[in-house]
Amino acid sequence: MNLLHSLCRVSAVAFACLLLTAFPASAQSWVHPGIVVSPQQLAATRAAYQNNNTTVVSEVDKAMASSYGSTSYTVKGYWPGGISQCGANSTPNNGCSNADNDSNAAYVQALLWYITGNQTYANNAMNILNAWASFRGYAGTNGLSCPSGTDCSNGPLQSGWDAEKWPRAAEILFYGKTSSGTGSGWSSTSFTNFKNMLVSVDRKSTRLNSSHITI
Repeated sequence: MNLLHSLCRVSAVAFACLLLTAFPASAQSWVHPGIVVSPQQLAATRAAYQNNNTTVVSEVDKAMASSYGSTSYTVKGYWPGGISQCGANSTPNNGCSNADNDSNAAYVQALLWYITGNQTYANNAMNILNAWASFRGYAGTNGLSCPSGTDCSNGPLQSGWDAEKWPRAAEILFYGKTSSGTGSGWSSTSFTNFKNMLVSVDRKSTRLNSSHITI
């Protein structure tokens, strides 16, 4: 089993891996949306779905039936006050699972919007990203104090997990269009607010160079 299939097997958003395995990328210049999945792969998957390709339709149906792809998904949000606390072995787990769930859902909902054209998915993804745009970060990182007696050692790790998924959802929403050419409706202001959060929180926590924040 190669690395790609291993990642797909364990990923909470394994549905997205279908785009990588079914429609391999070819050499090309960088174009948004293109984080992990190229515009050509996205378009090919959408075309396959519209043409009732059984494999693609099955995976999209699974995504729709999942908690992350629910049209009634409710934003979990960060810990009250905007600073979450993440310790080893999920102790404490103050806003950490919420970040996992919301980032997974944002990406799945963005993909479902792009593929199906259902605006509800775009609205759900936008609601998630807009809610997290005011996130201040994880205790114990970026100069945010960790409460006495609290383990905050997993803050950087959680931030790294976040940084892997948030940009994927954001760029599909901002740069993607439905098959009819309609955008998601996510405003430039909201996009910039979310991007600023990624730069100020995740880039610093994970020591990423600014060039890695590609949205």
